[in-house]
Amino acid sequence: MNKLLLLIVLIGLGALTLMFDWFGSRDWLEEKTGQAQSVLDQVQQTGDELKDSIKTLKNLKEGNE
Repeated sequence: MNKLLLLIVLIGLGALTLMFDWFGSRDWLEEKTGQAQSVLDQVQQTGDELKDSIKTLKNLKEGNE
């Protein structure tokens, strides 16, 4: 029960920090979300390239049989 209360208090403090921009938290959050978006874009690009490579290999295999 005490751990749950601590978690709720920490989440509440985090929300207040963002609402009132204490400690430059909004800038920090924007920076981190920008980095996360960059990582997500790279993962999507890698997935698309891998999917295209698999499709090409499948087409080559079907063409040779």
